[in-house]
Amino acid sequence: MAPDGSIQSLHQARQTIETIKNRWSAQGKRVLLLAQKPLESTTSDPIAQPREYENEILGRATSGLILIGLVGIFDPPRDEIPEVVNILHGAGVRVFMLTGDFKITAAAIARQCGIITSHQVDHVSHLGSRSVLEKDTTGHESEVVDRAMVMSGADLEDLDNEQWSTLFSKANCGMTGDGVNDAPSLKQADVGIAMGNGSQVALEASDMVLLDSFAAIIEAVRYGRVVYDNLKKTVCYLLPAGSFSEFWPVMTNVLFGMPQILSSFLMIIICCFTDCAAATAVAYEAPEADVMTRRPRNARKDRLVDWKLILQAYGFIGIIETALSFTVSFWYCQKSGLPFSSLWFGFGTYPDNLTTDEVTAILNTASSIYLVNLVVMQWFSLLALRTRRLSIFQHPVWHNWYLAPAILFSFVIAIVFLYPQSRHTTLGTSTVPPEFWFLPMAFGFGIVLLDEGRKFVGDINNTTTTLYYTSSSPPPSFPTTMSTRPVLSLLTKGNSSTTTNPTHPYYPLEIEIVGYLANDYSVPSLLGIFAAGCAAILGFTHVVAKARNPGLPKGEILRIMWFVLCYFAINHRSMGSLQDVFGQLWKEYALSDSRYLTQDPFVLCMETITAFSWGPLCFFTASLITKQSPLRHPIQIIVSLGQLYGDVLYYATSLFDYYSYGVYYSRPERYYFWGYYVLMNWFWIMIPGYLIYESVEIIAEQFRVVDRMNKTLKGKGQELDAEMKKLK
Repeated sequence: MAPDGSIQSLHQARQTIETIKNRWSAQGKRVLLLAQKPLESTTSDPIAQPREYENEILGRATSGLILIGLVGIFDPPRDEIPEVVNILHGAGVRVFMLTGDFKITAAAIARQCGIITSHQVDHVSHLGSRSVLEKDTTGHESEVVDRAMVMSGADLEDLDNEQWSTLFSKANCGMTGDGVNDAPSLKQADVGIAMGNGSQVALEASDMVLLDSFAAIIEAVRYGRVVYDNLKKTVCYLLPAGSFSEFWPVMTNVLFGMPQILSSFLMIIICCFTDCAAATAVAYEAPEADVMTRRPRNARKDRLVDWKLILQAYGFIGIIETALSFTVSFWYCQKSGLPFSSLWFGFGTYPDNLTTDEVTAILNTASSIYLVNLVVMQWFSLLALRTRRLSIFQHPVWHNWYLAPAILFSFVIAIVFLYPQSRHTTLGTSTVPPEFWFLPMAFGFGIVLLDEGRKFVGDINNTTTTLYYTSSSPPPSFPTTMSTRPVLSLLTKGNSSTTTNPTHPYYPLEIEIVGYLANDYSVPSLLGIFAAGCAAILGFTHVVAKARNPGLPKGEILRIMWFVLCYFAINHRSMGSLQDVFGQLWKEYALSDSRYLTQDPFVLCMETITAFSWGPLCFFTASLITKQSPLRHPIQIIVSLGQLYGDVLYYATSLFDYYSYGVYYSRPERYYFWGYYVLMNWFWIMIPGYLIYESVEIIAEQFRVVDRMNKTLKGKGQELDAEMKKLK
C-alpha cells in the first residue's frame, strides 16, 4: 500500500523491505510485518462457530495480503547482563542462547549481551572442522581464536552424532528459564535454574532458583566452587592426623613389638575434639582469588578425593607429622632412660633398671608428647591447607575469623586432658615439658614453607597464558591464565561487547598506559642484558675503586658496588612507549607493579627523589668509602635510611590499596609477586638495614672510645692536681 492509499505490486519494493528488515534485525530489533486483507463476508459466524471462523480466517490469510508496513521492537538486555556473561566466560563457562527470534536478530542480541565478541560468525558446516578446533600436543582441544556460531532450528535437526558430540561432549549443562515451556529443559538439564519471578511449573522443575536476577548466577557459580574446594581442604586436613598418624602407632606395635606410642584414648581426642573445630573453620573459608578464573572441573573424572589429595595428605603432610611425632616421643623416652634399642622388637620387655611404674610414666608422657606434636603441627597444616593454589600472603589469615578460635579450642582441649594430675592415672596422660610445645611450632613452620613451595611450582606449571607479545600481533585476552575450550554456538570467550580488550598485560586491566608498546626483547634476553649490565657496572666500579685505593678490603669494595648500583633515573611519561633496553627492562619489572607506568603520585615522587637526591648521594657515599673518609658513616646512615623508609612506604601503599580498595597492581602469577615485587625490593630493606646497624655500631664505638679517653684524661687530671697540691 502506497502512502496515498493505493495498492501497488510488492515485486518492486521487496528488496527494499528485505534491506530494512535485515538492517533493523542487525540492530537487535524484533521486526514485525503488518498486513491486511479486507473480507466482505464469511461463511462462519464468529460467535456461534468460533473454531470454524478462526480456521476460515487463517485459511484466507495465506494469500492476497496487503503490506501496510514494518514495525521494529527494541527490547535491550538488562544493564548487568554483559558483565555477568563476561565473568562467566572468565570462569570457563560456555554460554548458549536459545531464542525464537530471527537469526540475525538473535546474533545482534547475543553481541549486546557479550555472548558473541568475535567479528566472524561461523556456519553450522564449520562445526568440528580444524578452522574452529585444533588439538594440542596432549590431545586436548585448545582455543585457536575466539569464534561463534549461530544455528537455526533447521540446522539443529540436521546435526549428526559427531557434531552433537563436539558441541556438548564432556559438559555439564545448566539451563535457565522462567516459562512453562522451559520446564522440560529445566528438568532434563544437569542443573535447572529458574528465575524467582518465573512460573510455578518452572520453579518446581528446576534444581536452583535465582531470587534476585540473572546476575545472582555469578554467586551461585562462585560459592558452588567454594563449597567443593572447602570440602577438599577439610578432607585433606583431617586425613594426616585423624587417620595416618594414628594408624602407624598401632602398626609399629603389631609389626615391630614397640609400645603403642599414641594411646587409643588420645586418638579419640584427636578425632572428636582437637581436629573438629579446625575442620569446621576450613568449611567457612572465603573464596580464593582465582576461583572465578579457572576452568570448570570435569564432573565425570574429577573426584572429591583424588590421587593428588591422597598424595598431599598422606605422602606429604602425613609422613612429616607422623615421622616427627615418633621422633620427639622416642627422643623423650631416650632422654628418660628408656632407650629406643630396648623398645625395638621388645614386645613388652623393658630394661631391668626401670620399674613398671617408671616405664608407664615415661610412655604416658611420650604419648602425650605425640598428641601435642600432632595438635601443634595441625595448626600450621591448617594455615597451609586453607588455600589450594594461592600463597598464604595472597589469601591472608584474617580472611577467616574462625581460624583463631579453632586453634584456641584445640589448645584448650589438649590442656584439659593432659595437665590435670587427677586424671593422669585414669586417662594414661601426663604433663608435657615446655620444649615439646615449641619444637612442633618449628616443624609446622617448615610445613608451611614446603607447601608455599608447592604452590609456587604449581603456579608456574599451570600458567599457560602468553604474557609477552610484539606490537605487530594483537594482545591476548587477559586475565585468562589457562586454556579453555573454543566457543561454539552463540558464545565466544572474552570480554563483553560493552568493554574493549585490554591493550596491555598490566593490572588492573582497565588502567591507561600512555603510548604503550609491547617489548621486542624476550624475557630471557632482558634478564641476560640486565645481568650483563650489572656485571659491567660492578666490574668497572671494582676496577676504579682498587685503582683509587689499592688497600681497600673486600667488604668495603662490596659496599661501594652496592651504592653505585643503587643509582637509577626514570622518565615516567614516556616509559610505556620506550623501546630501548632500559625502557623494556622497566616495563618487564612493572608487571609486578603497574604503578611505575601510570604516573602514580607516590611512585612518581619516590622515584623523582631517588633520581635527584638518593642517586647522587649514593655516588657520594661510594667515593667517601673509597677515600675511607670519616664522613662515610653519617652519610651512609642517611642514604640507607632513605632507601629503607622508601621501600617500607612502597610496600605499605601497595598493600593498603589491596586490602582497603581491592586494587592489585601485580599480575596474578606468583613469580611476578615473589620474584619481582618481593625479592627485588627486599634487598633495599635487608642491605640498608645492615648498613645502618653497622654505621651506628661504629659511631657508637667511637663515642665509647672518646668517653673512655675523657674519663682517663679526667682521672689523670685529677691525679695531676693532687700531685700539684702535694708539691705545694
